[in-house]
Amino acid sequence: MENALTWFEIPVKDIQRAKAFYEEVFKFELRDMVMEHVKLAIFPATEVSGALIEEPDYLAPERGVVLYLNIPDTIESVLLRTEQNGGKVVTTKTLIQEDVGWSAAFRDLDGNLIGLYQSV
Repeated sequence: MENALTWFEIPVKDIQRAKAFYEEVFKFELRDMVMEHVKLAIFPATEVSGALIEEPDYLAPERGVVLYLNIPDTIESVLLRTEQNGGKVVTTKTLIQEDVGWSAAFRDLDGNLIGLYQSV
């Protein structure tokens, strides 16, 4: 097994609103796709990827599976853009271990808890 994660889905109520949020926060473009009437916005990746998936009746759990996403620059920058785009910071930059890196977490517009990881 090369990667522990092979695919992820982040359920959202409004795919276009969520897509705009993630594109602004992470500074990349998501690719629109429809599979059997289900709207997706695919994350850019060369190996492991995933998507936002539209579920109009979705209610985010208080605590469920937490995905840790790679960041384009620094945790501080991602958290700032998160707040600027309507998300909520849950955990600020926290040292995991000096030889491992840092983590943080935020809630997106649909209440999903998303983790961030920054290596040393």
